[in-house]
Amino acid sequence: MIVLVVSAGCVAHVDLHAPPPSLTADERVAWFQSFAAADEITTTRTCRKCFPTVEKELRLHNGTRIHAAEDLAPLVEPSSPTAQHARASMRARENGEHWRELAAAVFGAALITAVATDHVDPFVDRTSAAIWGPAAVVALFATVAAYDDDKEATREAGRAFGTFTQDLASRLDVCVRGLQVAPCEHEAVAGR
Repeated sequence: MIVLVVSAGCVAHVDLHAPPPSLTADERVAWFQSFAAADEITTTRTCRKCFPTVEKELRLHNGTRIHAAEDLAPLVEPSSPTAQHARASMRARENGEHWRELAAAVFGAALITAVATDHVDPFVDRTSAAIWGPAAVVALFATVAAYDDDKEATREAGRAFGTFTQDLASRLDVCVRGLQVAPCEHEAVAGR
């Protein structure tokens, strides 16, 4: 049970690389068409005795599925809204993982301590109540705090996914008009 609580915050990562600075205008357009967002998938899971969970996923045009918003960071400028939201999502997810670790550690310590005291009837024995009472309160608080951080991580990931295509276009210096994508220097020439 402890392993499940600690591993609940793990997320699959995708290794994306920054666009090379030497890309030609046509290569920048091709990169954009390959890496731009195709769609965002939201999955909600509910059960009777647990908190509902919401997960966001971004699918790129090349088929890559992004679960962790920070995986998009190499494709955008570090100061872009996408990168800022991705970092916020990662921090919130890590905070949630720390809360889950605390809940597991408190539960484990209470279990070990309760077994070590070797009392026969935990309902009559005050030592067991002194061990399990605070442990239950701390574990419950940590679980609720982890859930709250997970919600924040999902909100920030959604914001990162929402700004990604625009920030990718900015990084690659391509202009998007409807379904047309062109290098911005061509837009400047056409506008004269």
